[in-house]
Amino acid sequence: MANDDIRTQLSERRNSLATAMERMGRSDHLTHLLREVDDALGKLNKGTYGICETCGDAIEGERLAIDPLIRNCLDHLTPMEQRILEHDLDLAHQVQSAFLPKRGARLGPWSVAYHYEAAGPVSGDYLDIVPLQHDPGSFLFLMGDVTGKGVAASILMSQLHAIFRSLSRSMLPLGELLKQANRLFWRPHDRLESPAFRAVLRRRVRFHDVPDVSWRQARPLHRRLDRGAQFER
Repeated sequence: MANDDIRTQLSERRNSLATAMERMGRSDHLTHLLREVDDALGKLNKGTYGICETCGDAIEGERLAIDPLIRNCLDHLTPMEQRILEHDLDLAHQVQSAFLPKRGARLGPWSVAYHYEAAGPVSGDYLDIVPLQHDPGSFLFLMGDVTGKGVAASILMSQLHAIFRSLSRSMLPLGELLKQANRLFWRPHDRLESPAFRAVLRRRVRFHDVPDVSWRQARPLHRRLDRGAQFER
């Protein structure tokens, strides 16, 4: 996140805190939050924002994007901060795991089997299988990889999941569906690093008739069960 964006976010937070203090009176909690915001703004003015107060190294960018008031990098969290972070990551992992297709599910003649292994507790790896309500027996098979890793990428992955789930009810042709998904996904994040994803959409057709739609990714490997262990692109 650029410093101008951080400054705007902190200034808006300071105005909100000042308004809250006018309405509800000063409290230790509000005063502490206001001091934290002022300290962060002061660091921006000095050019030291985003620097760990313990070791002097840069604080992780994705953590600053979530909480612009943090003071230390992951290596120098307090014991309380470590427990809170571990708890949040565990909850995020459970939420993201719930987005994955149910293993062993049957979709007509198809069965669901996959191996999903993220680099960390959460990631930007996307996988979904969506039955088409308007076309019984057909479904979308979707795979994606949001640029980046960790919490920020997992948030975008969740948004991608919601976009395709919503568009799957629209009865759009496959090409138009992917076009709309690209537009919806890209527009809010056009100031971030390119959030690339690949979608493979498969209808109820013979295997060799399956269409692949890719963007900035290598074509997927196909394993042909009718040809032993042979793989093809």
